[in-house]
Amino acid sequence: RIICRLSMSRLLQHVRRLQASAHRAGEAPAGESATDTPLWKQGAAVVGTVSVGALAIWSAQDSSARYPLLPLSSSAQLTGAVSPREDIVVVGAGSAGALAAYMLGRANPERRVLVLDAGSSYEAAHPYMSGWLFNWGTHGRAVSSFTSAGTAYPITPTYHHGVGGAGSHNTAIAFMLGDAQYEPFARALNMPVAELKTATQVVLDMEPLTPAMRPGDSPWFDLSFAAMKKHAGMAVTDDFGAAISTDTVGYVSMGAYPVPDRRDAIRWCPALLLHDTIRPRNIIVEPGVEVERILWSHEDGPNALRWWRKIAGTPLFASSLLVRKGGKYYRVSLGNLLLAGSAFRTPEILQHSGVGPRQVLDDAGVSPVIVNELVGNGVDHSEIAVQLAMPAKMEMPWGGPMDWPAVGFLKIPGQQSPTQFHFSIAGPPYTSDNVAVLTPNICDPQLDHGYRVRIRGPSLEQGFSVHFEDMTGPDRKALRDGVRRTLELAGALQKENLVGAVVEPPSSVDVSDDAALDSWIHAGLGTTFHWMCDARAGTDPATSVLNERFQLRNGTGIVENVWVSSTAAFPISPWGNIHVTAQVVGLLAARSITASVKGARAQPSAEWISAEQTLRARGGELQIRRPGEERPDARPAAEAYAAAWDAAVK
Repeated sequence: RIICRLSMSRLLQHVRRLQASAHRAGEAPAGESATDTPLWKQGAAVVGTVSVGALAIWSAQDSSARYPLLPLSSSAQLTGAVSPREDIVVVGAGSAGALAAYMLGRANPERRVLVLDAGSSYEAAHPYMSGWLFNWGTHGRAVSSFTSAGTAYPITPTYHHGVGGAGSHNTAIAFMLGDAQYEPFARALNMPVAELKTATQVVLDMEPLTPAMRPGDSPWFDLSFAAMKKHAGMAVTDDFGAAISTDTVGYVSMGAYPVPDRRDAIRWCPALLLHDTIRPRNIIVEPGVEVERILWSHEDGPNALRWWRKIAGTPLFASSLLVRKGGKYYRVSLGNLLLAGSAFRTPEILQHSGVGPRQVLDDAGVSPVIVNELVGNGVDHSEIAVQLAMPAKMEMPWGGPMDWPAVGFLKIPGQQSPTQFHFSIAGPPYTSDNVAVLTPNICDPQLDHGYRVRIRGPSLEQGFSVHFEDMTGPDRKALRDGVRRTLELAGALQKENLVGAVVEPPSSVDVSDDAALDSWIHAGLGTTFHWMCDARAGTDPATSVLNERFQLRNGTGIVENVWVSSTAAFPISPWGNIHVTAQVVGLLAARSITASVKGARAQPSAEWISAEQTLRARGGELQIRRPGEERPDARPAAEAYAAAWDAAVK
């Protein structure tokens, strides 16, 4: 056995050297050729259990002879040669992935960090806050949605692709966790609250936050806030950059560099951390690469090696990725993998890889590798629009990229979490009428219900769909109570003649009757598009997909080289916007990877030490950064890109 192990070790080292040499050259090893045919269509001999009827998901043929290594468009500038088996591969360059890659590159300069994203580079995103609708239409993807009964669901889910993700292509509205949420969020991850707050401060130090509006920008809003304070006992804040607490209302914070007309403010976004002038030199960003699945250790590599792994009882690990670029399939070798795609794409990749609910995998024709019934089971902040007539025609002042300048949080008697509402004069996408709109939504939805991501087949070509479960009793009650509390708040505005009669719900709906109010809510139910928690982390294997350090679970053990980040990994639902919390989770996952890679050699980053000092000096209170205070300074890169955009438009 000793002689055999030494021989196989030397053989494996030789194979890795050949792969590394080919990968650095951006060419496939000898004998490899690209193909346009997905794996599931290629009938071949089947290895072990990785098959579905006559369709082979993976063949007994050496995988390295089937698909070439992905040629890279750029090369990392490293002091020495780096094997692909030493790479850190980040899938998804959104809010979590971009920040995680940046931190991984800084913490591991001796390793190559390869970032893959299915969409375009950042240079395709509109640089101004006013361009959110352009970005949504250009970089958003709609997903088929159904009820649990199989009928069409009225809400069309969307997610964003491209470097920067929703943080670049949507709005970059920034809220932190609610004041009361740090303790349960930290407890779910088995970490001290101080560690979670330090991670949050690291993120805040990188992002320049600007209030969507300021006192004096809109007399109507100023008077409305005064009425809420007078009649409803709500505290008024200048913005929600620091915290969320109950019975408060304030202006939205967003990542932007202000100009005289803030509607044309240049947006800050996580993609800037991967800009050529900012990112560490060992980071490679490859846009236009769609990841289909993980190739596991028992199915990837030469036949002899795969069978030896089975005989020797080698623990399961991710060997490489199967990806598609330009219509062709390739492999990406890896050492450590961070899945940081959207809350839809992450469970899709896991399910294509054989990780997910057994029935979903069976229906899609994918052989199970790790059965976990929670993969793809997520939640959102469901909402409904309460509309109030305006006493006079009024133009909407600049109030943020989506014209939601204000957000409030109402305490509901008997509920542990508040009800959130957005507040605006005009109400797109709900109405084009001249009305005031308040949209109560569920801040703390039940994690055992919500939506379900389900792949429709074993390859990217079949895609996936989202199935929505009916709201549970507690969620129904929370939204009913939110509507009633919001109508009380509307009464405070009516007393000051700031709004007119209630338009929605109409007078024909008896809001005191649960059944009648439920019917109205069901007919007009909306969403905040805060998809989350469908590959959640936690300490209990029975209620989580990842462990507390964001590593993929394998029964009671873990897959040692696979981590998951982004909103998919949230252990609980944040009360408000999820942008900053997604970056915090990305940072925590990056720290976990660095600790695994470096072991005892891992040291706190300069950013971490600085954040600890800030919190210590402020007695634990978080500090937001205004433009010019953030680090790294991304403003020159953002302004140069905006100037190039303007020149191209002209």
